[in-house]
Amino acid sequence: MSSVPTPGATCARHPSVSAVDVCGRCGSFICPDCVEYVDGTTPVCGPCARLHEAERPSRRGWAGVTLSFLGMAGMLLGFVLTGRPGLWAWALALPLGFAGLGTSLSELSRLDRRTASSSALRVARVGRALGFLHALLASAVLGLFALFLWSWKGGG
Repeated sequence: MSSVPTPGATCARHPSVSAVDVCGRCGSFICPDCVEYVDGTTPVCGPCARLHEAERPSRRGWAGVTLSFLGMAGMLLGFVLTGRPGLWAWALALPLGFAGLGTSLSELSRLDRRTASSSALRVARVGRALGFLHALLASAVLGLFALFLWSWKGGG
């Protein structure tokens, strides 16, 4: 949507400087100092460039999803593998899944304080859901393991 500003147009932020382009997002006139390019081609003003950058899900949100997914995958792998490899898979999956849950909850807290983008909300919610699912599965496995140990030692 780039267009050439009308002759005599001045920058919206610097009224004493002639405009060289029009913001592709908000339509304000921008000078050479203010112009930034989104996706390499669309000229935007500084505030619109920051808004565009903030619309992406954060790395923290994606880290929460990834860690939660790895925790779930490790738990499921622990069911498939037998013997020590299965126990190692569970042992590695537990901290990964709980770290994913914590990271996702931290990102949701940041979103509540309006310091992260709203589009990251979906990513953080997926991470939280996977993290809670992992926690539920991990609790069931640990509970069954504790019950097994209790009955094995002659507790019941």
